[in-house]
Amino acid sequence: MESSSTSSRSSTSPAQPNPGDPPILDGDMIRLNLGALGDDAAECLSFLTETFAEDTPGLLANMRKGAEENDRDLLRMNAHTLKSSSATLGAMLLSHLCLQLEVKAKAGDLAGSVELVAQAEQAYEEAKVGLQNFQW
Repeated sequence: MESSSTSSRSSTSPAQPNPGDPPILDGDMIRLNLGALGDDAAECLSFLTETFAEDTPGLLANMRKGAEENDRDLLRMNAHTLKSSSATLGAMLLSHLCLQLEVKAKAGDLAGSVELVAQAEQAYEEAKVGLQNFQW
């Protein structure tokens, strides 16, 4: 079983530069969000993980484009969408990074956004693996 604070990489990897950042994957959040489905929870998680794996690369590409081209609306909309879906699936580090990007875009301050998007891309890859291997 996944621990709510356990991750499979060190605190110095690109996805988690700060020791105080949330975990890549929060198993307790997954159980909270999907546990009410009872026997259908594992099947639902499998479907949601597939959808997440299909949709997220496009959202991340749009976020990268927005950051690189100073398109704050493109960055904000895609970061907002990914923030919510990531949190629902317990991908807390990715959700946290998307929140940071959304706030920066709303404020019109995109300094450092390309680097944050790169961290989000890494956090996504690690969360995807964690979700595929998640055990109820």
